[in-house]
Amino acid sequence: MMKSPSIFARSRASFRDNWQRGVSLTCKALADVVFPPTCAWCRSQLLQLDPNQQLDCVGLCPDCKQQLAPPVAGWCARCGAPADGISGETDGCGHCAGQHFPWERVVALGRYYGELSQAIVCCKKPHTEPLNFALAKILFQERFADLQQFGAQVVVPIPMHWMRRARRRANSPDLLAETLARKMNLPLQIHALSRSRLTRLQVEVQPAERYTRQRKSFRVRRKRGVEGRRVLLVDDVLTTGSTAAEAAHALLGAGATAVAVAVVARGIGNDFL
Repeated sequence: MMKSPSIFARSRASFRDNWQRGVSLTCKALADVVFPPTCAWCRSQLLQLDPNQQLDCVGLCPDCKQQLAPPVAGWCARCGAPADGISGETDGCGHCAGQHFPWERVVALGRYYGELSQAIVCCKKPHTEPLNFALAKILFQERFADLQQFGAQVVVPIPMHWMRRARRRANSPDLLAETLARKMNLPLQIHALSRSRLTRLQVEVQPAERYTRQRKSFRVRRKRGVEGRRVLLVDDVLTTGSTAAEAAHALLGAGATAVAVAVVARGIGNDFL
């Protein structure tokens, strides 16, 4: 019969954990003195936080956090659009009426507009990891309840074709998914999906043509990682939904039981990329 850890062993483990945490916080404090933390968006110096507040820090100053995530009264769960005139959540809205999606729900931080749209464009460039991490942390903080409600079991980012990745040297959805997976304590399957062919950029294609252009553009490389699981599919922006829909179809075809989409921004109307 397996013995439970002794009081001495538990005390020693607790002491070790507290000591490691203390060393980590001390090193962080010293690093902040030498290299003061700055806002990931406006680059202004952040105020020093109490060590107990570090877990809540998203890497943005209060003004930028307010601009990037302004309050929204309600949301459409089907397409992620801000829903005017309601408080809370609605299953369907004027932006997605008559459409059918392969996912259960969409969770977005805000509308693809103003400061948030500029930040997302910036995130597509190399060396913008802090901004990507900050946006993912805000998404987690602001939409925690909705993300948890889906009951995801694995996180999968929308992949970029290897040729485009070689040119850009960065893929924002990878960084967003990494942060969400860590915050939600879920496994990250960063290579579960791949692009089976190089498609034109969405900004170069008319909205009406996007579903046709994206058809069969994804394949599941690691079926075992998604089979029988509820998948949280992560992207930076949802516009017409053509990219996310094709990726969701591929995941469901590989045995995923359900798919939800998490994005930083939802483009509607004239917001299209």
